[in-house]
Amino acid sequence: MASVLLSLVGDQTVPNIFLMRDPAFRMVEQYIFITTPLMEAKGRLDHILSSTGIPGERCRKASVEADNLSDIKRQLDSLRLPASGNHYYVNLTSGTKVMSIALYHYFTQPAYAHCCSIFYVPIGRNAYLQVYPEAQRRERPIGYRISLREYLAGYGITAEGQKGEGQLHRPPAYTAAVLPRFLEAMDSGRPFALMMKGLRDSYRQVQQKETAEVPASRELAAFLRSIGYPLPANGLLGRAAAEYLIGGWLEEWAYARVKESLGLPDAAIRYGVKVARPNAGGHPVPNECDLLFTFNNTLYIMECKVGLGFKAKQLFEDSVYKLAALRNEFGQRVEAAFLTLSNLRGRDGEVKKAFLHRAQLHRVKLFDRQGVGEELEEWLRGARGEGELLDG
Repeated sequence: MASVLLSLVGDQTVPNIFLMRDPAFRMVEQYIFITTPLMEAKGRLDHILSSTGIPGERCRKASVEADNLSDIKRQLDSLRLPASGNHYYVNLTSGTKVMSIALYHYFTQPAYAHCCSIFYVPIGRNAYLQVYPEAQRRERPIGYRISLREYLAGYGITAEGQKGEGQLHRPPAYTAAVLPRFLEAMDSGRPFALMMKGLRDSYRQVQQKETAEVPASRELAAFLRSIGYPLPANGLLGRAAAEYLIGGWLEEWAYARVKESLGLPDAAIRYGVKVARPNAGGHPVPNECDLLFTFNNTLYIMECKVGLGFKAKQLFEDSVYKLAALRNEFGQRVEAAFLTLSNLRGRDGEVKKAFLHRAQLHRVKLFDRQGVGEELEEWLRGARGEGELLDG
């Protein structure tokens, strides 16, 4: 008897990947995808196969009119699926409602009712429901944990540049130790801000050159000595050093903090990620993500800004809007967070309403200077707790 998994293809591809990769479905030998001309044009099936690595010779597909019950039945008939000798596992999650209804009715008719099981993956739940046969209705946890590469590939997103454990410019212990020193320097006043602005401006001028080197000013050299940063004898900062000092150190700090707190494997987290996804014309649209990680089958995006400068509100709104746009590109199982070392609090110690309301409007978790300690750790504990409940 052959085990066959039928899946509806829609814009949300990850629910298909969950069942295709879940240990409970490891016995599946053949895959059938019910897609539409629009999803074909968007390449959604190609994205699913790229993510899962399922070879094309094990797959069949039928393209249907998304909201036409008669056409869907006609296309299913054309597959000539034997009513005996196979067991059909049907995933109703993606596609249109009409496609889901059509598949449910098709496989619960007398010819197939005895040899099918029907499933659904609810949005935001790390579980799948068996909805047919009714005597076997139950909920089961998803046993598979998707990697960052698989998640992105499932939406046709390529990571053209990314950094992980092996690309850290400085050891995590060093970066954690200099965080309070950077905070003290930021509080020291305008001279430090101007010094760092000078470094940023100098780096931008040579950033596109093959060999990007920036001379360290006397003030910067003194600061680097005070934090134990190894300045080369010639006083020149290379590309990696300049990027670390103008803000990359905060990305590395967030990377190490999240990775350790959640116990993430290397395949689940990256920082300094340059992503690209094709637009309607097929041309890649680039974007950058400071920190990306997957945890319990949810994708997390974090934007890190050392300081918001003199135009704090505008820079904050631009960053939050960017996070919201990325979340829409990355599917439905996405959490977004914004981290800055600027103080966004009022005299009452609460985050100012202009910042808080904007973050809430776009469903972005906000961590300012006072929030990067206990509030960030509480958020990570919450993610761990949800994972334990889902796995239990």
